[in-house]
Amino acid sequence: MSFKSSEKSTWDDPASLKDKMSLIPETLKNDIPFSNSASDDRRKIFVMRHGERTDLVFGKFYPYSFDANGKYTRKDLNMPKSFPPRKNIQDWHYDTPLTNVGIFQATLVGESLKDSGERIDVAFCSPMFRCIQSCQATLKGLGVEDKVKICIEPALMEYMAFYADNIPGVMSPNELKEIGFNVDLDYVPMMTVDDVKAKADESFVEFYHRNARVTQRIIDECHGNVLISAHGSNLDTNTRFAVGGEIRTTREMSETLSKVGFCALVVIAEDKKSQKWSFTTPPLNQISHAPNPRFDYRIFTDTKTT
Repeated sequence: MSFKSSEKSTWDDPASLKDKMSLIPETLKNDIPFSNSASDDRRKIFVMRHGERTDLVFGKFYPYSFDANGKYTRKDLNMPKSFPPRKNIQDWHYDTPLTNVGIFQATLVGESLKDSGERIDVAFCSPMFRCIQSCQATLKGLGVEDKVKICIEPALMEYMAFYADNIPGVMSPNELKEIGFNVDLDYVPMMTVDDVKAKADESFVEFYHRNARVTQRIIDECHGNVLISAHGSNLDTNTRFAVGGEIRTTREMSETLSKVGFCALVVIAEDKKSQKWSFTTPPLNQISHAPNPRFDYRIFTDTKTT
């Protein structure tokens, strides 16, 4: 931390530390409500954004983490300890994994759902690796990772315009099964990865409808509660039509998604009488944490004095 020449540090004015610390609870006064679901037996769809992704923390990590032979070296404790085998290891650059914090975030969500008395009967997931990791970690937190299989649904992928130059290669359900993910190999997706890639020039409206069709299929064919583990935009595109909303503009979407953090979660529930769906209060608290700058111990090795 650096200070302007005219600014006093807490070391110069220790009493100011108490003032700064007293401000922290102020953020909690504007509390975000959450519900206790123990007595709520409505059918629900939980839509969750993936956890913290490695490339958003460390940038273009691939070139400096893998050598010419594909050997991985972890450069930070928040980076994955290891990477599973993959046909083309360069795909990790575009199909990024979660950080260790990201896995912890998703596990917390699962644990909180379990504590609230919620259950998940079916899980659908974007084929992006970070979403699959988030899904499995959430199911693990719930204690059902061995019971609930993950249905890989490519129709849940992000807006294809984001990948105009490099549409990422993703691991197949069989490959994911081989490295330990509880994937449902019998699930027949609405769209294959190739189907989605063929729509690289899809419009924003077509993207909305692509995601919305997954939700409609879930409503029509699934019983019990459903978890969708995907991307930030899915919190809107997989709920908007189901609750009777209209498509947002691209500007509205951009402004809305700027407020969607890692492992953000929304819930829609079905009214038993009318069979209409509406948003309901999520059965968990939100996840917040302080920024944590990368530490370099050498800041303490400088013995020069002023």
